[in-house]
Order: sequence, then structure tokens, then C-alpha cells
Amino acid sequence: MLSLHKLSICLLAAVVLSSSLVRAQQVASDAPPPSRIDLFAGYTDWLPNAVIRGEHLSNARQGVIASGAYYFSPRIGVELAGDYHLASANTSMRSVSIGPIYRFALPAHFTAFAHVLGGAAEIVGPEVASYYGYPVIADSIGPAWGPQLTFGGGIDWNVRFFHHRLSLRLLQVDDLYEYFHLNPLLGSINLNTLRISSGVVFRFGAINPPLPVTLSCVASPLNVLPGELLTVSGEPDHLNRHKDIVFHWTGPGVGAGETSPAVTVDTAGLEPGTYLIGGQVVQGQHAGESAHCTAKFRVMPMKQ
Repeated sequence: MLSLHKLSICLLAAVVLSSSLVRAQQVASDAPPPSRIDLFAGYTDWLPNAVIRGEHLSNARQGVIASGAYYFSPRIGVELAGDYHLASANTSMRSVSIGPIYRFALPAHFTAFAHVLGGAAEIVGPEVASYYGYPVIADSIGPAWGPQLTFGGGIDWNVRFFHHRLSLRLLQVDDLYEYFHLNPLLGSINLNTLRISSGVVFRFGAINPPLPVTLSCVASPLNVLPGELLTVSGEPDHLNRHKDIVFHWTGPGVGAGETSPAVTVDTAGLEPGTYLIGGQVVQGQHAGESAHCTAKFRVMPMKQ
């Protein structure tokens, strides 16, 4: 059983490591956009790995699990999960929990995820000795409810049919930390158990990437005489209203450090001809969060 707990730890470590490695890789161009809602249903095996009063709690292999995840962004969401493990052996367990979930795309239509959930669980177990005098008094474990904390993760493979609405959950491994107060005679128990699951994921909605920022520039007036002033205005689009906007301007007649949406150009000292003013809008360091533009104006020759 210890090896299974090591397996879960290794899986979570692989999930975290893959997250850093995948950023350096390019996901297939035909990959579907991330889903907004994921509904998972499948089979689960609960391994209690515990002994109470000399009685070993055996695995409840006949279990079902279901969860629903709503994603606020392509990677971060909130998940509600529940499972029920039948008393196919000598112990059964059911639980419900909620918490954050984090996912990221991998090549070849794979998606890895990790979650941390908190909730409550109920345990029902076999009869154990609650009094070792004579005669021996036996008492049943549970039913008893207690808090549960879940650390886990897994990997899905998106089926290319059905319009990418179906994924196979190849593996989900969860470490469960549970506390139960049984009764005054048996007292309380702390369980560190393992849950292994697989099944299908139904994907709904889509989170499309934001449109890249664009910027257009216009000079007014377009034609000026030497020494006259003109204004170049920037008109950005597809901005993120939650982020600050910074403008930068370059070109003849532009003062240093101009960061406003419009800049005044002083044509004093400019020879007659056509000139360009360059503009830039910046909202971040990522691709699509900045844009450039140019505005053209003309200095006319003085009339003789």
C-alpha cells in the first residue's frame, strides 16, 4: 500500500514538472479551445490502508465518482466532487468536497490537472472490539461523518470525435486526509487514504483566447505649415479593462516621455516634406498585449 501512496506523490510531482516543461513546447495547432465546464463520471477504487482495533479496513473497489468543474480562465476553475464506495469489502465511504482546480494543455490532445478540495466524508466499517475484557464487547465503525481534505491530480485525453466534447480520464489519483469521531468507546481515527479513478469527461462551452490589442493613429491636420502644431491621436481596440494602458510616441517634433493617448507635434524647424509618427500601446509583456501604429503628416512649403 505504501507503494501506491508513493505512486500518487510521483504523479503529482509529474504534473507540476510537466507544467513547467509544457510552456516551452508548442501545443498542436488543431487543439480545441479550453472548455468552460467539465463534467466527469467514472469508476473509483478507495484504499483505506488502516487497521482499527486489530481489524483491517479492506478496499471498497465498487465505487462511483462524479465531479463538475467550472473554469474562470483557460487554466483556473472551481470543482465540486462526490463519490460513493459500496461496502463490497468490509468498509464503505462516501464524500463530497469543493475547491480550486488547475489544468494545462499538453501535446497530442492531453490535459493534466491538479486540485485541492475540502469537504466531508462518511465511513461505515466492520465490527471491532471496543472492550477487551470478558466478555469482549464489539462495536461497529460508523456510520460517522468527518472532515476530509483532498490533494490530487490526473490526466485526460481529448477524443477527436464528437466535436471534441468528450475526453477520457485516463487516471486520477487523490490522497485523502480524513478524521472521524466514531463513539465514546472507539474514540476518533485519522485516516490517510488513497483513491484511484478513471472515466469519461463531458466538455461544454469554450474559453476562446482574447483578441490581440490593436492600435490605429491619425494626424490632424494632415497638412501644416512649418512651425504649426498638429495632434496625433491613438485609437486602441480590444483592450483589457482590468489592466493599465501606457502609450509611447516617437518621431520628429514629439517630446520625450509622452504617454498619453494623444500627442502634440511641434513642426518648428522641420523642412517641407512627409513625416511619420510612431505610436505604441502596451498593457503587458505577453503576446497580443501591445500594438504599434504610424501616422503620416506633411509639412507644406511656405508660399512665396
